[in-house]
Amino acid sequence: MILLTAPQYIRVKDHCLYTPQQAVQMYASVIKMGRYDLLRSTRHFGGLVWYLVNARRVNGLIIDMLQKDLWQDAVSLVGLFNKVQPHSETAQEASSQQASGLDLLKVKPNQPTLVSQNLIYRLHQSPYW
Repeated sequence: MILLTAPQYIRVKDHCLYTPQQAVQMYASVIKMGRYDLLRSTRHFGGLVWYLVNARRVNGLIIDMLQKDLWQDAVSLVGLFNKVQPHSETAQEASSQQASGLDLLKVKPNQPTLVSQNLIYRLHQSPYW
């Protein structure tokens, strides 16, 4: 696995061509470091989101978004996850509750797959709740 520093990410975003394997390596390093902000304002962020949604690994990004008060982005990400993964517990529970908007972040399936119990507790303590 290749771990890149912040200046290397800036150089990567300026390259026009990269292979899918290089993109996955870049995503893996971002996930490992928990530094989603390195790609947030680049053309690679959409690819990262799509990769995470398809791999059913959006937890870290949702937590990052909520910690940075990007509530609407987190809602959009959960909505995208539910559309792409309609058979997931989260999507089915959201559908049964007819959840939308911030309510998507409140959905609690039997065993939370998107948002951990700890994060749910922190959400309830938030002024946005």
